[in-house]
Order: sequence, then C-alpha cells, then structure tokens
Amino acid sequence: MDGTAAQVASGLARRFRIVRRLGAGGMGTVFLAEQIGVGNRPVALKVLNRKLLDDPEFLLRFQNEAGSTGRIRHANVVTIYESSQAEDGTPYIAMEFLEGETLHDCLKRRGALPVAECAEILRQTANGLNAAHKLGIIHRDLKPDNIFLTQGDEGERVVKVVDFGIAKLRESSTHTLTGMVLGTPAYMSSEQASGMRSDRLDLRSDLYSLGVVVYEMLTGRVPFHSDTPLGYLRKHMMEDPPPFRAVAPGLPVPPQLEAVVIKALAKDRDQRYASALEFAREFSSAAAAASDELSPTRLIVPDETQAEQERQAREKAEAERRSRERAEAERLAREKAEQERWARERAEAERRAREKTEADRPAREKAEQERLAREKAETERRAREKAEQERQARETEAQVPASLARRFRIVQRLGEGGMGTVFLAEQIDMGDRRVELKVMRRNRVGDPDLVSRFQNEASPSLRLRHPNLMTIYESAQTDDGTPYIAMEYLEGESLRDCLNRRLAGGRVRGNSPASRQWPECRA
Repeated sequence: MDGTAAQVASGLARRFRIVRRLGAGGMGTVFLAEQIGVGNRPVALKVLNRKLLDDPEFLLRFQNEAGSTGRIRHANVVTIYESSQAEDGTPYIAMEFLEGETLHDCLKRRGALPVAECAEILRQTANGLNAAHKLGIIHRDLKPDNIFLTQGDEGERVVKVVDFGIAKLRESSTHTLTGMVLGTPAYMSSEQASGMRSDRLDLRSDLYSLGVVVYEMLTGRVPFHSDTPLGYLRKHMMEDPPPFRAVAPGLPVPPQLEAVVIKALAKDRDQRYASALEFAREFSSAAAAASDELSPTRLIVPDETQAEQERQAREKAEAERRSRERAEAERLAREKAEQERWARERAEAERRAREKTEADRPAREKAEQERLAREKAETERRAREKAEQERQARETEAQVPASLARRFRIVQRLGEGGMGTVFLAEQIDMGDRRVELKVMRRNRVGDPDLVSRFQNEASPSLRLRHPNLMTIYESAQTDDGTPYIAMEYLEGESLRDCLNRRLAGGRVRGNSPASRQWPECRA
C-alpha cells in the first residue's frame, strides 16, 4: 500500500478497508475499498486530494458530485452510497464499484462501433440522463470518459453515466460563477463555449455533448479538432460539423441516420431534440428503417462527382462562416451604439429623478418610516415563528444522538419498534437525500445481544443490489456506540396495508383467491 493509500486508510479505518488504488483525477484519488459496516461491500472510494482542501472551488465541485448523483436513482447512473468527511476533515464519496471499461477506452481499442451497438449505448445513456434531467440536474461534462460499460447479472451490457463533478442543480445555479467555462472543450455545447450564464443552461446542452459522443462512436473521431481549447470553442460556436463522408470515406451509415446526429449538434438549441429520450428514439427508428443499407460489405466509394460536391460544400461552409462573422461584428457594433444611447437617456432620466426626489423628500421620509415599522413588525413575527420551529425541532432531535444530527436532518418520526425508533430524515451530505433512519433506543444499547440482533436485521440485504430489494446505504454506530441503519426511503404502502384496505372495502367475494380478483397481486 503506497503512502497516500496508507494515509487514507488511517483516516477512514473505522468505516473502510482500502484494497488498492484504481486511479487519480483532477480532484481526487479513487480506491477500491470494502465498506466494513455494510458486510464488507466493495465500493469505489473517491477521496479529495489534500492539497486542494483549502480551495473552495474544488471543495464545492467535489461535494456537488455527491449532492447531484445522490439524488438520482436509476439503473444507468452510478449509485452513491455515502458522502462525508474523514476524521482529519478530508471529504470522501463512497459509490458503486463498477467493473468494465469506459466508452473512451472502448473506442480507443476498437475504433468506430457498429450502428446497432451505438443505438444500445445511446439508449441506456439517454435513460440515465433523462432521470437526471427530470430532477433539474444537468451533467455539463458528458464525454466517453464519463460513460462506463459494465455487465449485468445475466451478462448483458449495462451503461452507467458517472462523474457529475461539475453538474449544475438548476435550483442552485450560484454554484458556478457567471462566465466561468467548465467542461471538456472537444465535447462542449455551443452555448457552453460562448460563456452562457450558468442559470441559462438547460438539458439541451447535454444533448449537444451526447451528439458529439454519438458522432465519435459512428465515425471514430470527434467532429472538431484543434490544438488549443480556444480553438475548440470557436469551432463549436462558428463551424458546422463535417459530413460523415468527409471524415470517414466509405462509412456505411445512411443519410437519414446522419441527419439524426446532426440535429443534436445544431448551434441553435431550439433546433435540437426536446429530450435525451427523443434523440435515442429517433436514432433507433432511423437505424431500423435503414437496416438493409447497413451491410458491412456495402461500401460507398466516392467518385469525382462526389469529390466536387464535397469541395463545393466546403466552399459554401467557409462562405457561411465568413458571413456569420461579418454579421456578428455588425451586431456587436449595433449593440455598442444602442448601449451608448441608453446610457445618455439614463443619465438624463437620473438628473430629472434627482430634481423630483428633492421636491418629494418630506412625503418620502414619512413613507420610509412607515415601511421600516412594518418591516420591524414582520421581522419580529418571523423570529417568533422561527423560535417555535427550532423548539419543535429540538424536541424531535433530542431522540437522536448528537453525532447523527450533523449528518441527518430529522423530518418526522415514522414509528416505534421493539428495539428502536424509525425516522424520515434528510441525509445532509448527500444533497438532502430522503432516507429511512432506524436508531436503536438508548436504554437497549447496553445489551450486546440486542445490539447484535439490531445490526443483523439489515445483513441479508447488505451485499445485494437489485431494483426489487430495498437499498441499505449505511449500517454503523455513532460516536457514543448507538447503532443505526440508513436505508432507502419508500413511499407507498405495504402489501398487508393494501390487503386490509381492500378487505375493508368489501371487494373480496366468497373464497375466490385474491390473485383472481386483483390481477396486481400476481406481480
């Protein structure tokens, strides 16, 4: 074990056992580790580089990855189990451990992929992105490195979207400074490249990046190449993506399929698809319709006419680019003249307003005094309400050890059991993800047999990952030795409650089996 791994292991020894280092990135190092409190479950443990602890921007991006991904529950998005700080204050994230390779490594090894394989990777990636978009989360750095190819229980290919490190929660857009360009230049959307304000970016930015990824899967290269990041930004803003035949002559991809990809790369985001699912459906439909044209033995060999057409297309593209640059220069000149005119008018309006303000001073002072009195009364009312809310919160949280209160915000008590109390809580370091928090009663903590029974209650589900089983996020003890279990919060009702409700409604007739009267019971 190297020095970095040994240092991490010592700081997290109570919760994780470091196995080996998997890799390192711009923000931190990733280890394969075993989560001790959850049956030695294998996890990918990402730990922030210690030299970045004093950099607020990197800390914010690192914490934002857990806050973004932790809210998404989907088979095509990597699962975040835990996010907190080690004993020395180093932030870490424990996430699902994936075996396989990134799409980047796959493309580097194989080159362009068959159309059918591209369609399947696009479909699963779009499903994962759609789950994030429905929560208002935009990835903003989608690229082959952040698309992971692994296998399911039956050996089928499973695609996972990973690394939401610079994702933007639309309700928290202040996490990114205005004008700051974040992302990978080769896969940036045209609006990201133009420096569009963070609060104006939406899911269509991810669709452009996804279009670049699909372009690369089909042709074996990205649409634009440059030696500098600024060169990439200019091309994303000003140039149209080259036709497939210009970058890969003889590529057996029909025009209707190429048109689907080019639409996702439209400079005007209003001209792109409305969602990632629509993009994937259009691609699959075009691929199915053109299946007879996708034979690998049928190659399109460009003749002299095609070469001339391509030359004319390049000349047309260059003329359009110059026209756009000229139009942009004229627009900037008009905007400057308009701004100067508005500045003169504003200065004149301010002069007149000052003269009027001086005349209206007595009435304005009286109105200001009345406003301050109203604001003071409102402030006092809110302070009373806040004090009452804090009192109620203290009464509820008094039942929970203080060390848990730093990581979980109690919403309400769900019920009592023989050994503990169950709460609905918000996991603070996981983007306020809602969890079911079961805490052992303090008067039972001194009985070793009861503690063992409490901890073993979650053991059958510790190492299992399946959509039809409740996910156990954590099973550990607080600093004062109180056992607790944090698990997936489910909304709905138990089968027993469902049957009792139906029986109370008189829907059972005679001795007929429930599965015959209620088809859903057969599920």
